[in-house]
Amino acid sequence: TPIGSLLAKLPVDVMIGKMLILGSLFSVVGPILTIAAGLSVQSPFLRRAQNDPDCSTARKPLESEHGDPFTLLNVFNEWVQIKSGKSANSRKWSRRRGLEEQRLYEMANLRHQFKELLKDHGLLEDPVSGPSDSYGRLQARRERKHLYLLKRQHEETEGRKRKVLKLQDEDTMAYSSDEGNAAEVSGVGEANSVDIQDIKFKLRHNIEELQASSSKSWDQSGQHITLLKLIVCRGLYPQ
Repeated sequence: TPIGSLLAKLPVDVMIGKMLILGSLFSVVGPILTIAAGLSVQSPFLRRAQNDPDCSTARKPLESEHGDPFTLLNVFNEWVQIKSGKSANSRKWSRRRGLEEQRLYEMANLRHQFKELLKDHGLLEDPVSGPSDSYGRLQARRERKHLYLLKRQHEETEGRKRKVLKLQDEDTMAYSSDEGNAAEVSGVGEANSVDIQDIKFKLRHNIEELQASSSKSWDQSGQHITLLKLIVCRGLYPQ
């Protein structure tokens, strides 16, 4: 079949590949990319949050009555909006909702890879991205240059640290540096350190494009949600 021929060319699991192809054919590729990425990584929901009423309350607006794939979609879209804010702290936002942010970074990276695959196989157009005016392009170059500088400084700082195992108790071991910055290494001084994951995220992804995609990612109206559910089910339950 035509879809089978396309699936044979995509280096992904058949279930994910079918969802990506159908999402592209029915012009709902944005939310399908996110759902496919979310189903391909470990769950970002922490177990401890199940018994934490504060986490449950904070997460409640993100939960979808249409099932876990759509809750993942809501979580990712809201996280992207937080990441695009200048003063917002996505780590605190994630922690408050009982989410492991590393999984959301993995979703973003995998979503990007899926998107590039669709482009490479002619299933998705490659629109011109980035600022259209010269001032916007200049600002974007300056920001990237600054991010690269922060990344290099972080790598140089980490390279100078000699990590030594320090016994804390019978069951736990923690790293301390020869500079005595045990608090920073163990995470106590995390707020004052560079968030290298955030820097890598901003260097790898077009934040404005991702923000625009997440803000209009899906319409929860009847026909649209039905189409998305059919595509997801077609991938998860081929029979």
